[in-house]
Amino acid sequence: SFSGVGKGLICVYFINEAFTVMQTSPQIASLFYGYLGSDGVWQAQHVGWVDASNLAGGAAAGCVLAGVGTLPAAGLMLFDIGVDAYVIVRRIFYQWVYGRGLYINELMAKKFSLLGCVGMLITVTLQSRERRKSTPGLLNQAEERSARVSLALLFGRLMMSVLFLYVGLSELHRLLFQPYTPYLPGDGHDVVWPKAVELLLAVPFTLGFKMEAVTKLLAASLVLEAFYAWSW
Repeated sequence: SFSGVGKGLICVYFINEAFTVMQTSPQIASLFYGYLGSDGVWQAQHVGWVDASNLAGGAAAGCVLAGVGTLPAAGLMLFDIGVDAYVIVRRIFYQWVYGRGLYINELMAKKFSLLGCVGMLITVTLQSRERRKSTPGLLNQAEERSARVSLALLFGRLMMSVLFLYVGLSELHRLLFQPYTPYLPGDGHDVVWPKAVELLLAVPFTLGFKMEAVTKLLAASLVLEAFYAWSW
């Protein structure tokens, strides 16, 4: 199913992040040197509790993929990406306080988008369980649950919109109004059409208009961008 594919893609991100920590943290990489072949010295600036959160998020993602303790594991993934979002907000704030300007890049926006993705995953999982357990005649409870689910889905959708809106606006502005690019020829950052399409689709997606059609078009544009604009 489409929801299963989405869940798998979200989990793969967290698993990859955990393996990245294992390969780039000097303390952790030294324990797995025989398996991963990296001593991690090229990224010595690691924060212990952030690394622990990322490792826990990767393990939790494995549990979600295996269908073991899905909700608690997804909650741990939400905590992990919340830690990353906190670190980013803190970094943005201190850069601004020290007079370096308000700097936000694509990676920062991606973390907030993932916060919405995991929140959406938890909400959809809860929604499917409540449907199976629903009892006819309890209309008030059903309406209350529906309102909570709608708010949670709205939060997830708005967080996911951050990435589409930021990348679309900032990258199109760079490509159309700045004569020079910091990227090598053929780099996916300099392909215009995915940013334009996704920015246009992000508007109805944010507003919740024609969601079934818009989400399918967004998914199709992302798949096409992945295979057309980025090297594998």
